[in-house]
This record gives sequence, C-alpha cells and structure tokens, in this order.
Amino acid sequence: MTNSLLWIFLGVIMYHLLSAFPLATKTKVVASIVVSLILMVVIKIAGFLISGIWTVVTVFGPFVLLAVALKYFVGWAGIKRKA
Repeated sequence: MTNSLLWIFLGVIMYHLLSAFPLATKTKVVASIVVSLILMVVIKIAGFLISGIWTVVTVFGPFVLLAVALKYFVGWAGIKRKA
C-alpha cells in the first residue's frame, strides 16, 4: 500500500514539475511515469545498499570494537608481542 502511494506521489510531483516545459499532456504523463519509475528504482537500490551496510555494521561492528578494545587493553597492560 505504501509503495503504491509513493508511486502516485512521485507521479503527481513529476507531472507538475514537467508542466513547466512546453510538452503535450500525453508526453507529460508518459515522462512523469518514466521519471517516477527511475526514481523508484534509485530509492530501492539506495535502501538496499543502506540496509546491507547497516547489516554489515551490526554483524561485524562488535567484533571490530572488541578487537580494538583488546588491542588497547593489551597495550595498556604493558604486554607486548614478540616480533
């Protein structure tokens, strides 16, 4: 439902933005649908990338923080690795 409303919203916005150009009504409708499709794809890809990055951060973030904390803790404890 929300996706359909977003489609309609984007189409209406694009139609009004394209009204500034001297185009026929049919051309404006088709152009607004095409631009809405392109924007929806861009929004979907951006959402997928953001959720993918967030998943990587939430899965691997604690391990990275633990490794950094252990490195500093070991460094503060005065324990040095042998070369």
